Amino acid sequence: MYVPKMFREEDAEALHAAMWEIGAAAVIGQGPDGMVATHVPVELDTSAGGNGVIRRVRFREAMTASILSGHREVPPYGMAGGGPGKVGRNYVIRKDGAIEALKGTDSTEMAADDVIIIETPGGGAYGKKPAD
Repeated sequence: MYVPKMFREEDAEALHAAMWEIGAAAVIGQGPDGMVATHVPVELDTSAGGNGVIRRVRFREAMTASILSGHREVPPYGMAGGGPGKVGRNYVIRKDGAIEALKGTDSTEMAADDVIIIETPGGGAYGKKPAD
């Protein structure tokens, strides 16, 4: 198996930084000589905020995609009297613009230029709001 030089890195932090630099996904495993990775033909885009993270995964070639995610039906709970967070959602935007909802645990066939959107929720609130 071909392993690009940057993915022959044994330091996990350096490997993580290298993956973010190229903007492509990799499957990482422990090999006999340290960590190894293989490229997955997708492009990653992530935007984060206090209310969760939105990930966009654009597929460069046809393949089956699977997702295992939580808090898609039951929201994250709050603590110490705080309210619940919002549920996340997963969906596919097809090359032709069609939108297909995905469940928290799901699989779908992806074509080149299809995009999976993964909206992960933020957590629930901590503590009650102060009285005005």
